[in-house]
Amino acid sequence: MYSAFHITHLVFVLLFTGATFTAFANPAPERKRKTLLAAHISGFLVFLTGFGLLGVLKWGVPGWAIVKLVCWLAMSAFSGIAFRKRDASSLFIALTVAALTIAVVMVDLKPF
Repeated sequence: MYSAFHITHLVFVLLFTGATFTAFANPAPERKRKTLLAAHISGFLVFLTGFGLLGVLKWGVPGWAIVKLVCWLAMSAFSGIAFRKRDASSLFIALTVAALTIAVVMVDLKPF
């Protein structure tokens, strides 16, 4: 059960990240609906499988998972912001990379 949740979670994290960066790379109005749909569905599935993993492992909700949740919320917001703040896309790309880096460090090191 753990392996299935883990692999599914990683696949959806990759899809979510790709959809978020797609929003920054091509914020054309005609692509908005499809891009946001992909980002939000994959983002929801990242959330679902992440908490599924915590449930399977019976870890509760440790501090590092809360930090990852905040990173997930930020990335969820950034995909929508990409279409409204086109001129600030480089800032939000940097913030997205920072959120991803923090999330990876949290899951790898589990500092708290």
